[in-house]
Amino acid sequence: MFSEVAYWDEVSRWDTAAFEESADGWELLGENGWFAMMAWAAGPGNTRKAVQCDWAKTVRVTCHQGETATTRAAPFTPEDRCTIEDSVNEYLLAAGIPARPSGFDWFLRVPTGWPEGLSLADELAARITGKWENGAHPATLRPLFREVVQDFYADAAS
Repeated sequence: MFSEVAYWDEVSRWDTAAFEESADGWELLGENGWFAMMAWAAGPGNTRKAVQCDWAKTVRVTCHQGETATTRAAPFTPEDRCTIEDSVNEYLLAAGIPARPSGFDWFLRVPTGWPEGLSLADELAARITGKWENGAHPATLRPLFREVVQDFYADAAS
């Protein structure tokens, strides 16, 4: 059943998300359009942001020479950050959701009593894919994300 949990729409914006100073009770989301749409569907009461710090991050670089491939770690660069942010925002915009501001990590609120060690984002993703009936275009998925995530938080509040 669809419930009316507050979510972001064309009027309210990502910048209304509160800052989170502690990760306690909050799950860090992955950096892709799927998880960004999950945060949008959860709304400002269930989403927080924290200033992002990329200095310790690395990326894997794989070099192919003939049939030999070597992989090494390389520093995460500003260009890497731009690639991620552009990809996330392209996905959101394709769904009809405003672009997310860059420079932040995004978190979902973990309901009281949620089993420790169980990923909330993975559980929501499983519920979304379990109800997935049609195309994969972000605009097609937007109502499904909204329904599943809002129903989850409405049930969690009960």
